[in-house]
Amino acid sequence: MLKKTIIYFIVVILTIVTCYAQDKEQGFFVDAHFAYNSIGNGFNGEATLIASNDIFIVPKFNTGIGFGLSVGFRYEELYAELAFQRTQHDFVWNGITGDAVHSIWSINIRRLFLKDSKLQPFLQIGWIPVMPLRVNEGALLVSQNISSDAVFIGDISNFNGGGGAEFALKPKISVRLSIVYKRARYVSVKSSEENVAIELEESINADDINLTFGFIFVL
Repeated sequence: MLKKTIIYFIVVILTIVTCYAQDKEQGFFVDAHFAYNSIGNGFNGEATLIASNDIFIVPKFNTGIGFGLSVGFRYEELYAELAFQRTQHDFVWNGITGDAVHSIWSINIRRLFLKDSKLQPFLQIGWIPVMPLRVNEGALLVSQNISSDAVFIGDISNFNGGGGAEFALKPKISVRLSIVYKRARYVSVKSSEENVAIELEESINADDINLTFGFIFVL
C-alpha cells in the first residue's frame, strides 16, 4: 500500500510539473527581480590612481544585493530584453570603509528548453555596454580640498553568459532564477564633481557571478 501511495504521489508531482499551460501567452513582458551581485578581485583595496590634482581609490568590494527591472518581448522559446540592475556594496580601502553603487545595463537573449513543461531551463547570453561603478567619497580633489564620488567606467565589450530556470505559475506570470557569469573590465575612472578622468593603462578586472530571482509578467 505504501509503495503504491509513493508511486501515485510521484506521478501526481510529475504531472503537475510537466503539464505545461499550453496557452502561455507571448508578447511584451516586464521582469522585476532581486539581485545578488559580486565584484571581482581586480579591485584590491589598496591601490590609488592619480590624475593631475585628483586622487582615486581602488577599494575591495563585498558582495551586494539590490533590484532590477527589464522589458522585452517573448516569441515562443526566445526572450529578448533590455535590463537594468542596481546593487549596493560595502567596501574597504586601507582600513577605511564605505559604500558603492553598481549599475548594469544589458541586452540579453534567453533560449528556453522543454517546451511542454511548466519548468523550463534556459541559457542566456548578453551584452553589457554600460556598467558604471560609483564609489561614494572615492575621489579627493586636492586643488579644491574637497572629496567627491569616483565613477569607474566599463569597457563597452563587456558581456554575460549563463543560465537558469523559469517556472510558469499562470499563462501570463512566471518566476525565474538565473545565475550568470559577467565579464567586467573597467577602463577609466572620473570624478563626479568635475570633468577629470583617467584612462587606465591596464583595465581593472571585475569578473564575477550575478544571481537573480524575479517575476515575469506578460502584458
